[in-house]
Amino acid sequence: MGQIGIVTDVHVASSWLLRSGVMINGKGTWLTKASVFSDTGSRFIEVYYLDVPLTIVHQWKMGKDWQIFAGAGVYAARALRGIEKGEGRSWSGPYGIYNLVEFRRDNPENLGLPTIINPFDYGVILTPGGEHRGIQLILTYGQGLQQLFPTSLVFDDKFTTRVVSISAAYLFKITR
Repeated sequence: MGQIGIVTDVHVASSWLLRSGVMINGKGTWLTKASVFSDTGSRFIEVYYLDVPLTIVHQWKMGKDWQIFAGAGVYAARALRGIEKGEGRSWSGPYGIYNLVEFRRDNPENLGLPTIINPFDYGVILTPGGEHRGIQLILTYGQGLQQLFPTSLVFDDKFTTRVVSISAAYLFKITR
C-alpha cells in the first residue's frame, strides 16, 4: 500500500494555510469469514482510490529551519482498482482466492464473490507533522464515513475505511 500525489498549500493567515491536492492512495484490509459446512477463507482486499483531501493547517515555527504543523479536514475519493487475494479451506480441500473487486453502489444479488465495494468514499482526516528545510514528515489518520460494502446479506456489517499512514514529502516553494 502506498500513496503518491500532488499537494498545494495556500496561506490564508500568518500561520494558517489551506492544503489540498490529488492523491492516489492504497487502502486495504484482511477479512476472515467462516461460512457453512466448514468453509473458511482469509483474504486481503486492496483498493486504490483517487483522493481529494481538503485540510486547514496551523503551523508553529520551532526555530530557523524547523516547524511543526497540525491539520484537520475532509476528503472525497473514487475507487480506481481493487484486488482480493487469499486462501480458504472447504470440505473438498484448500483453494486459492484471486479476484478483481467490482465497484457498484448496490449488491441486489447478495453476491459474496467477487467482492463488491462502493465506488465512492468520503470522510475526515487529521494530519500532524513536522518540516525541516523543506522536507516534511506527516502522520495522517483518515476515517471514512461511507459504508464500504453495499447493503447485502453477505456483508451486513457497517464496514468503513480507516487508514493510518506516514508520508515523507519534499516541499517545492514556488513564488509568483
